Amino acid sequence: MALNIISIAIAVAILWITYRVLFINSNRLIFNRAFLIIALGFSLILPSAGIMIGRNTPQIVSYRQSLFQGIMLDEVVITAEGVTISTQSEVKADNEGAAHVTAQNQRTFDFIGLISLIWLIGAIGAALVFLFKLGKIIYIIIRSPKKKMPGYTVVFTGKEHGSYSFFNYAFFPNENVNEEIVRHEMSHIAHHHSADILFVELMMILQWFNPFIYLYKRELQSLHEYMADRDVVATGIDKQNYMMLILQQCTAVDFSNMSNNFSFLLTKKRIKMITQSKKAKGVVIKALLTLPLFALLLFANC
Repeated sequence: MALNIISIAIAVAILWITYRVLFINSNRLIFNRAFLIIALGFSLILPSAGIMIGRNTPQIVSYRQSLFQGIMLDEVVITAEGVTISTQSEVKADNEGAAHVTAQNQRTFDFIGLISLIWLIGAIGAALVFLFKLGKIIYIIIRSPKKKMPGYTVVFTGKEHGSYSFFNYAFFPNENVNEEIVRHEMSHIAHHHSADILFVELMMILQWFNPFIYLYKRELQSLHEYMADRDVVATGIDKQNYMMLILQQCTAVDFSNMSNNFSFLLTKKRIKMITQSKKAKGVVIKALLTLPLFALLLFANC
C-alpha cells in the first residue's frame, strides 16, 4: 500500500510540473481543466494498471520470486548418471544466505510498516477534515430557506459570506443578488465544477502529505472562476462593469474550500483572463508531447 501511495505521489508531482511548464499560461480553459483531471485520474490508477499490464513480464516474475527467498530447498540435479543432491556445506551456505536476505526483508517491511502507519494517521485526519467541511455545507442546506429553480436550488444563507455553489445548490446571502453573480454561479453548476473539487478532496485524503495535490486544487478552482467569468461575459454584459463587480466581491469570505466563490487572490488573474481574447496556440502539439510521458510513467510502474 505504501509503495502504491508513493507511486501515485510521484506521478502527481511529475504531471503537475508538466502542466506548469506547458499549459499554466494557456487560456484554453476546457483543455487545462481536462488535463488536470486526467492527470489525477491517471495517477490514481497507475499502480494497478502497471501491475495488470506487467504482471507476466520477467521483471514482475522475478519480483514475485524474491518474496520467497527465505524458503530454500535442497538442490536436486537429474543427469544421465543419476540424481545428485547438493552437499551439506552448500545447504549451509544457502541457509546462511537465506537468513541474511530474510533479515534484510524484515527490516524493509518494518520500515514500510512504519511509513504506512504514519500515512494512515494522516489520511484519517484528512478524511475527518473533509467530512467536517461537507457537513457544514449540508447543515446550511438543511437549516436555510430554499427556493426551487429550474435545474438548481437557491439557498439563502442570511449571512454576508459571499455567494458560492455546490453541485445543484447556489448559496446567496439573500434575494437581493446581482444578476451577473447569479449567472456566475449558474455557470459553475452547469459545468459540474463541484465534481472536480470533490474528486480533488478525495485525492487529498490519499495524498495529504503531497504538496502538489494542493496545487491541483488551487489551479482547478482558478480555472472554474475563469470559465464562469467567460460565460457571464459571453451574455453581452459590459466587461468594465463586470470587472468592477469582481472587485467589489473580491473581499468575500471563503466559506468552504469545497465550494466555488469569488476569491481575492484570483481577482487580478480573473480580470486579465477576461480581457485576454486571443487563443493560445500550439496546445495540440504540447498535448501530444505529453503522451510519451504518460507512457513512460506506465512503463515504470510495470
